[in-house]
Amino acid sequence: MRILGGIVVAGVSAGLNLGVMPAGATDVGDLGSSSAVERMSKDPRLAPELERLLGSTPGYVPTPPIYFRPNPYPPASLRDYAAPRLAKREADAQHPGIERLFVESPAMRRVVQVQVQHAKDRGRPAPMLYLLDGVTAPKESGWLREGNVQQLSGEQVTAIMPTEATGSNYTNWQSDDPILGRMQWETFLTSELPTVLEREADLKFNGTRYIGGVSMGGSAAVRLANLHPDLYRGTFGFSGCYSPTSTDGRGFLNLINTATGGNPDNQWGPGVSAERRRNDVTANPSGLRGMPVYLFAADGEVTQRDKDIVAKDGGPITLTGSVILEKLVNQCTHDLDDAMRAQGMTHQQVTYLHGGTHNWPYYAEQLPIAWRHISGGGR
Repeated sequence: MRILGGIVVAGVSAGLNLGVMPAGATDVGDLGSSSAVERMSKDPRLAPELERLLGSTPGYVPTPPIYFRPNPYPPASLRDYAAPRLAKREADAQHPGIERLFVESPAMRRVVQVQVQHAKDRGRPAPMLYLLDGVTAPKESGWLREGNVQQLSGEQVTAIMPTEATGSNYTNWQSDDPILGRMQWETFLTSELPTVLEREADLKFNGTRYIGGVSMGGSAAVRLANLHPDLYRGTFGFSGCYSPTSTDGRGFLNLINTATGGNPDNQWGPGVSAERRRNDVTANPSGLRGMPVYLFAADGEVTQRDKDIVAKDGGPITLTGSVILEKLVNQCTHDLDDAMRAQGMTHQQVTYLHGGTHNWPYYAEQLPIAWRHISGGGR
């Protein structure tokens, strides 16, 4: 499963026909083979052409929902809760050793399901690592499905994986969305969930929190760490965009909304709003100054490994989406790295991979590397 693959089918594809495509091609629908996509991915004109396209559409590329046929979110399902509370817990039927917690959220007005991988020694206090998912963020975390979080099961760390955050960007939305529903993720993640985990869930906690994520979740993890530096000891972001006001970042974050049927204006308001500016890490990364930061992005150039990854899931169209997305997040990662350096910060570790697209196998490999870096104090 791709994190945001295939998004180009009806949206981005329309603008990518200015000499970047192979001879005779008019849009990505003509990229009939992975080899053709590979040639396109290595064309130096692709990245600036993407930025031109996104810049010409004031933050919006017209993209229909990719992942499901959208149905209106049922307002009648919303419930009022007096305080966050652990409603129940149960063993996860799909994943041995994983526990599923059901948390009543006053902010979200619903029960949020959270998957937990316990520390190696449950009898000793351990830090908590919040792991945020990619755009689909279904009931089963991508970190369990494809991110191989199980490789941390031998570590003294409790992995916290919130679920059912589809298209949310893990932020507080200004308005409820008719398709995606009520989104108050910043409040849930930074206030409600820690209260429940640390007071009610009988998890041995040593007082230290980390947060990381991939794609949509990578953008959000670094953003939340920057906004709440007193809450987190360190952060990592894989293939994220960290400025909701830049051309690439705004386009990327808006695509997350529209690809899942949501309206970006319901998130932070229309245009470059005050709330978008508040959430712009690249414009003001000062909250990251005192914590270990690990960033990763590939360059979007197709390798044989990428062709093999998509061979059973979408073929050239999915591969094209993975190329385009990784080109965007690569620029976003450079932008944040540069912004931090402009403010005298050189403690961040940034890995730029030559060859690679927007795909889970890369992130599974990066997880233990990022964890060692942030848990080791940036050493």
